[in-house]
Amino acid sequence: MRIERFLEQYQKPLLVAAIVATYLPRLLRSMWVDEAGNFWMARGGPVAAFEKTWHWPGQSLLFAVISSFFSFDVSPADAFPARDLVTRIPALAAGALLCWFLYRFAEDAFGPGAGRIAAVLGVFHPLTIVFATQARPYTAAMAAVVASFWALFRWVRRGERRWLMWWVIASALVVYLHYLFVVAFAAQLFYAVLRRDSVRWRQAIPAVAVLCLLVLPLVPHIRLLFRESGTLPFMPPPGVRQFAELLLPPLLAAGLLVASAIWFFGCDRAVRAERSNPLLAMLLAWWLAGPILLYAASTLSPMRMFVPRYVAYSAPASVLLLTWVGYRLWGAKSGMLWALTATLLTTGSPLNIAGIRKPGPEEFGPLVQIVRAETRTDAGSVPPLIYPSELPESNAYDWRAGNAPQSYLFAPFVAYPIRNPIIPLPHSITPDATAFLSSQADALANQERVLLIARDPAWVRLILAEFKKRGFTSRWVQPNSFYVAVMEKAP
Repeated sequence: MRIERFLEQYQKPLLVAAIVATYLPRLLRSMWVDEAGNFWMARGGPVAAFEKTWHWPGQSLLFAVISSFFSFDVSPADAFPARDLVTRIPALAAGALLCWFLYRFAEDAFGPGAGRIAAVLGVFHPLTIVFATQARPYTAAMAAVVASFWALFRWVRRGERRWLMWWVIASALVVYLHYLFVVAFAAQLFYAVLRRDSVRWRQAIPAVAVLCLLVLPLVPHIRLLFRESGTLPFMPPPGVRQFAELLLPPLLAAGLLVASAIWFFGCDRAVRAERSNPLLAMLLAWWLAGPILLYAASTLSPMRMFVPRYVAYSAPASVLLLTWVGYRLWGAKSGMLWALTATLLTTGSPLNIAGIRKPGPEEFGPLVQIVRAETRTDAGSVPPLIYPSELPESNAYDWRAGNAPQSYLFAPFVAYPIRNPIIPLPHSITPDATAFLSSQADALANQERVLLIARDPAWVRLILAEFKKRGFTSRWVQPNSFYVAVMEKAP
């Protein structure tokens, strides 16, 4: 096939170009709200990072300490243009480590050449792309999960104690990096039961005991998480479509189908692959158990936590399952080109470089630039800025304190400082919040100009209406998913 010869000849430059086009625009964006929260926790060195993170449930203590070596305060805030990129180095490096573990796992489990298929599908998986370009712990936790499964697989197969030791270390890292990812261990137990004839339980039980001792220091922080779980961000109830899209992103699935149609004829299918039913059962459990559990909890109970970042650990399992399918159907060489074709058509398309000029849907830098521009053009005093916190937990904490040193509820203005006094509001519209807004609107009635940043259209409508009652006109722009409004006193 002519396309096969072309891809085989130019696969390395195509891969490099696709990786640069896919990752660079996202790395050059400014931080979004959660990244700014991580920056707030990490700045000031490892000790300060640990002390701040310890008081906030659901945050990774280990990742905050690691990030502290890459999070810098600069003055003025734009004096170091590469600061945001530097803060993402730990997540990007973890993404590379994740793909390396996928490569090694596939080589061991399926056969020579399968690793390259897994690496390509891994590096261009939508969740890898998203989380490896954000200053958040998810790719690090995903890499630890894959390392834990790989070590378990090798220990069960070979019986070497050193792999059990690596399993203990990797599994402890999973807990330290993301508490919700421990659901993945259910798939490991399932695998151990299926392979009980090969599992050396006399070695396994002490290893589990050591693992428990390693994570024991986290118990107070985990207790804080359970005690304040009501403050964590809950999402709307998920639908079946959302569940299916999380299991296998439609764009990647479409690319795989198109690539399969292209490679269906004329490809070598003489494949050596692992046909272990226990292994495939483990991968299926790894892929499905967490999403099904959170989906059920989010539909059958008041808890709404079915979001990609909480079940991202299942994505590597789907990569390995797709690798097995591609390796079984096309072989090592053609399977690699099949994966490359699928990703170049979709998630790894070089056309992604066009996105470098577009603001990210939630990045904060463009919003702050508009506020600074409007502040410079103001003829009078510095206009105040109204900002409802984007963190749902703000409703449970002291949001009235605003940008307080001990709180990360308004962390974007720590990452991107402004001169404007901040009028804080909580994430959700409540009677208490509307009463506070009304009192603040009365206090600001004599201002010449008041600014607003908000994402919730309901907040925007309510705030603009309150100031309209007091004689203000408004104009607004929407650079991404946020609105930036300027309210001016009518002459």
